Formats: sequence, structure tokens, C-alpha cells
Amino acid sequence: MDNYYPVMLKMKGKRAVVVGGGKIAERKIKGLLEAGADILVISPKVTDKLLRLATDKTIKWEQKSFEPADIKGAFLVITAVNERAVNQSVQDSITDQQLFCRSDDQGEGNFILPSLFRQGKLTIAVSTSGASPGMAKKITAGFSSVYDDTFGEYLDFLDQCRKYIRTSIKDPDKRKRILTEILDEEFLNLSHKEREERFLGLCIERG
Repeated sequence: MDNYYPVMLKMKGKRAVVVGGGKIAERKIKGLLEAGADILVISPKVTDKLLRLATDKTIKWEQKSFEPADIKGAFLVITAVNERAVNQSVQDSITDQQLFCRSDDQGEGNFILPSLFRQGKLTIAVSTSGASPGMAKKITAGFSSVYDDTFGEYLDFLDQCRKYIRTSIKDPDKRKRILTEILDEEFLNLSHKEREERFLGLCIERG
């Protein structure tokens, strides 16, 4: 079994080519859009949703069958069709410098897409290394009851605190102490105003 190295890719402005225009492609494109990728879809037909995205120029769509030249210069390539011959043609055209995910046989690509849970700045990725994508989705679905909107707001608070501490507290030990204390569950259960007041109090006490 291959052991995968988990990473979070910065895709903003990078070219991502999706070969296929069906429901599978929709799901893959959703994540790429959230990451700010420059998306090109290669497919003779696309779903109504993808057509709307192409019409308003959120994505680019070339209404054609795949040709090797379509992925030239792409940073990332995903196949999203049920035709094995097409998927193999894309795979044969990939260079060693490109990231490639083959939807019909993930073991043939050089990366796999995990199941994602997002809540504000929080992203949790779950993978079974291709053994059971359905189980990965089932595990991911359980996070919604633990990390709700309140947790998303709490992460925004932590982000603001970290930026404030970096510019206002010079002593690294004091910085670390305050950053550790605001991770206490007490802060999660406070209102936004109460969090700010408690945090500023800590900065005065520790700073």
C-alpha cells in the first residue's frame, strides 16, 4: 500500500484542468473554486451548473474531447469521466511535474482527494488512502455536530489574537503563554465581547 504525504495546496491563480463535465466534475470543481484555482474544463458536454459557471466566466470550458495539448502548463489535472480510455489518455499525457488525480482509479494518480469538512478557517481532511471514500465521507459528516458556527467564530478570534500578540508582545515566552491560555475551552464558551475583554486582560497581566 502506498503511504500518502498529506499537504494543503495553495491553488490561487494556478491552472487546474478537469477532464469531464458531469456530477463528478462538479464536486471536484467546487473545491478548486473555493481554493481560487484558474479552472479549465475539457468536455463535449457539461451539467447545467457548470454551464452557468462557464457563462459567467467563473470557469473556462472548452467544448471538445480531450487532447494531450489541453493540459500543457497545468499545475493540477483531474479526470472526472467514466470512460477508461479517456482517463488513460490523460494519464499518458501527464508530465512528472504535474499533479494528477484519476477519479476511476485513484491509485494510478500521484495524489488523491480526501473528504473535506470546512467551518470558517477550519479544514479537516479525511482519507482512507482510497480504501473506502464512502467511509471517509461518513467520518467527515460527524464533525458538523462538534464544530459549528460558534467554533468558526472562535477561530476568527484566535486569528485576530495571534496577529495582535505578534505586534504587541515582544517576549516570546509571554507570547507562547498567552496563545496557550486562549486555547482554553473557557474562551470557546464566551461571547465575542467577553472573549475580547478576557484576552486584553490577559495581555495586560502577562505582557
